[in-house]
Amino acid sequence: MMNGAQQIVGGLLAYCFYLLGNDRAITSYQAIFITYGCGSILWGVFVLYYLPDSPMRAKCFSEDDKRLMVERVRTNQTGLQNKTFRKEQAIEALKDPQIWCYCLIQICTTLPTSGLGAFYNIIITDLGFEILETQLLAMVLGAFIIIVLMSSAWLVNKTKQNLLVIGIFLIP
Repeated sequence: MMNGAQQIVGGLLAYCFYLLGNDRAITSYQAIFITYGCGSILWGVFVLYYLPDSPMRAKCFSEDDKRLMVERVRTNQTGLQNKTFRKEQAIEALKDPQIWCYCLIQICTTLPTSGLGAFYNIIITDLGFEILETQLLAMVLGAFIIIVLMSSAWLVNKTKQNLLVIGIFLIP
């Protein structure tokens, strides 16, 4: 759903920066890139500072919770942090049909949205809309993405039929 939220926020920012005009020291598209770049840098600093790289370094867990985590992973033998590549695990993963099904789902869901996300402005402009209207109409695509995802999650929760709902929502 954050992809949809990004479409909405991105469309609103593009609309606002386009209103600034291009007769200033920086053009509207440069202002968008500077804004996105600053936001990315701030988010990166936040992630580096606040998010731990292992559960043992997380400040939100008490020492008892950390001890319980270690005991749980000791029982199922998954480990907390392992930086050793094991060829046999990679081969096992490549032989697993469930992994290939997840790959197919990922490809089938991201290819259409990536293409649409990359070219929606061109498509909307070719329908005869002005640039400002195109920026605002792009926000509708983001809202549609959120509505589709929320309704599919609600429908799966209501019917308990994951595959059926996925199949219905994949019909173009």
